[in-house]
Amino acid sequence: MPGVSRQSPDAPFPLVNYEETRQPDPIAPYSGQPIWRVMHIVIQPDGVPHMPFGSARQLTPEEFSTLDGWLTSCAVPVGEGTGGDADSLADAASAGGDSAPQDGGSMAADAAPE
Repeated sequence: MPGVSRQSPDAPFPLVNYEETRQPDPIAPYSGQPIWRVMHIVIQPDGVPHMPFGSARQLTPEEFSTLDGWLTSCAVPVGEGTGGDADSLADAASAGGDSAPQDGGSMAADAAPE
């Protein structure tokens, strides 16, 4: 992607495309869980660690709602150019989008490993 940095000094790994969210998280305590699942955990107000981290701009309520809804739906892919908003996600799901997680997990497993 033109103009997109592959690595931020504030990020432990790049997330530039959809496929990167499907990879296993390399960092404890979430090692091995799909990154999309970990993203859902850490964007929550009480997420540990909470993201966005530190003094970074926090998500607006609308951004949180859109991202949380997408992640709760197991990070269903949406068509390119749809914007990934809540309406587009609902349309993609009703059009036969894959709403099942690829890893066989569920959002109920959204807890740090013991």
